[in-house]
Amino acid sequence: MNLSFETPDGQRITPVIERLILSGFAGRSTEDVEHHIAEMARQGVPRPPHIPMFWPVLPHLLTQGHEVAVYGDETTPEVEYVLFTWRNDLYVTLGNDQCDIAVEAHGWSERSKNLCQKTVAQQAWPVADVLPHWDELELTLTCNGEVLQEDMLSALIEPRTLLEQVSAADGLQNGGRMVFSGTIATKGQLPKPPYNVAMLIRDPVRDREIAHAFRVTALTALHGLASGSPD
Repeated sequence: MNLSFETPDGQRITPVIERLILSGFAGRSTEDVEHHIAEMARQGVPRPPHIPMFWPVLPHLLTQGHEVAVYGDETTPEVEYVLFTWRNDLYVTLGNDQCDIAVEAHGWSERSKNLCQKTVAQQAWPVADVLPHWDELELTLTCNGEVLQEDMLSALIEPRTLLEQVSAADGLQNGGRMVFSGTIATKGQLPKPPYNVAMLIRDPVRDREIAHAFRVTALTALHGLASGSPD
């Protein structure tokens, strides 16, 4: 998958993503992880067999567009930081792990992760520029103007630890691999699609942000048939 990112110095980088890994239940605090597990359990999602979890996802699901189509009305957006390498340098950007909660409730988390497009922003920062104040970076996701997710990166596994754990699970190679961090706590109720999502990662030290907005729409069944009905 070919993506394009603008860096703070105005350079345009074009990494080729050959491997996409999504993380889950990757909070730095055990208490926060257990809270997220309980939150997912209320939606019918079973407890994960490992903490954190890592799922391989088809790279062609990545998009930098402003429209995301889903099937049905039981998917949810999740804001995350995203790591990738380009010419041996590590970069961070912003991403949305849209996933199907109805499918995940059956214990098919990996299948759920592969059913929806994954949106990433069009800007990226060298990790070296923000690592000294990493924990002060802030993630936010709003839906139709209402804040549904908001926390600092101190809530999530730091990048070095995340990449070490991904390498242990997926192999040591880093080139061509993009890693989503796992998400932060959600508050409030997500509406049924269509809805508008705005996500950002803010750097209060350098007074800058990466932002991306997109609209989520749902395919509807034809001829008034419910999903799974015979033709």
